[in-house]
Amino acid sequence: FAYLGVAATVGGLAVTWWSSGLKEAMLEKRYAARSLMPDKAEALTKALVSAPKGPGYVKSNLLDSEGDRFASQILKCLQAAGFPTVDGPVLNEVISISASGIWLAVANKNAVPAHLLPLCRAFAGAGVNITWRQEDYVPDENTVVIWVGHREYPAVFGKTTGRAALAGRVAID
Repeated sequence: FAYLGVAATVGGLAVTWWSSGLKEAMLEKRYAARSLMPDKAEALTKALVSAPKGPGYVKSNLLDSEGDRFASQILKCLQAAGFPTVDGPVLNEVISISASGIWLAVANKNAVPAHLLPLCRAFAGAGVNITWRQEDYVPDENTVVIWVGHREYPAVFGKTTGRAALAGRVAID
């Protein structure tokens, strides 16, 4: 089994053989924790130093240790850039959101805070995929909430899947 993957048709069935070491490497990469590498963290911080500042929360889902570590890295970058980050009971009522990825949330999409666009640009410049949207849990129109949802779990073949889809695929991977 020295090949990346060999596909063949045997008796009308599609069969794939994998090198066991290669499959382990693929699985390790597939389930690796998200992390801001030092160069990306520096790029994010540097892009935000001269940006307009405003209040922001950095949150992750309750009991999501991987997301919490990634959120902590983002928080450190914001604090190093001089952003007034806050935490408190306002967002403690939201404990988990069943969406993957990272997004910036605002209270009113028609009146966004001045620091939203610089945050979007800085994350994009650091190679972090984000979106932004209006959410009811944002406390006021001056605040941006950076929510780190659960990580995406890519399928072996096909499109990216979330946890629910992955749970149904565990037995066949």
